[in-house]
Amino acid sequence: MKNKEEIEIPEHYFERHPLVLAGSIVLSIGLVGTVLYLFIYKDFEQHGWALVLTPPAMIWSFQTLLFILSPYALLFKDKMELKKHLFSNKVWYFNDIERVSEVSDGSFNITYNDGEVEQMNLRGIKPSHLKLLRDELHKHVYLSLEQRDLLN
Repeated sequence: MKNKEEIEIPEHYFERHPLVLAGSIVLSIGLVGTVLYLFIYKDFEQHGWALVLTPPAMIWSFQTLLFILSPYALLFKDKMELKKHLFSNKVWYFNDIERVSEVSDGSFNITYNDGEVEQMNLRGIKPSHLKLLRDELHKHVYLSLEQRDLLN
């Protein structure tokens, strides 16, 4: 008998900064428009430039779709996912984190149970969501610490 996978529903989600989204859309339209212009309206000698610009145009178009369709960060009951760009999908589990520092300069530090410190640079998130993300992360880590103390 096959086990059904649970569909995880996020408790909170945090959106991208509108300027990052708008800039990505403009850059994507510009690259794709340039490629199409070079292929359709220019002579055959200019097609080489179109071939050079096609891979970045396609990658940036997929990146823009990701920006539009997915939020910047998702908070579940036991983990946090951060989707900064197309090639980055980082996951933190709350039981691995010991402490979360205060927000400064658009980032904050996470201290793991073994004492290692990682700086979370959150460029691209809405400024109003930065402190809220830190507070929710701190709350979930605190609840995880309480559960760990109960188990010990």
